Amino acid sequence: MKRIYLAVASYDSDEVMGAFADLLITLSGKGDPLFHRLLEQAKPVIGESHFNLIMSAQSEDSLDKLLALSQQHSVLSRGNFPKQLII
Repeated sequence: MKRIYLAVASYDSDEVMGAFADLLITLSGKGDPLFHRLLEQAKPVIGESHFNLIMSAQSEDSLDKLLALSQQHSVLSRGNFPKQLII
């Protein structure tokens, strides 16, 4: 959570996207109220299209949708996906 707050305060959209990718992996379908609150706060930084993509990934609990997010700043997603999905 601190990572998301810091990225939002820094207005760093790539870092916010990476932090949300990690948060999705960590929560694995739990903590919806917290997740939604954080996502609403980050919406001005990440924009409408990324907001909708993250909401969709969270509501479907789909790691595949995380591939469309910025992986550059994600710590947990590295090596988390099958190789054929990354290539």
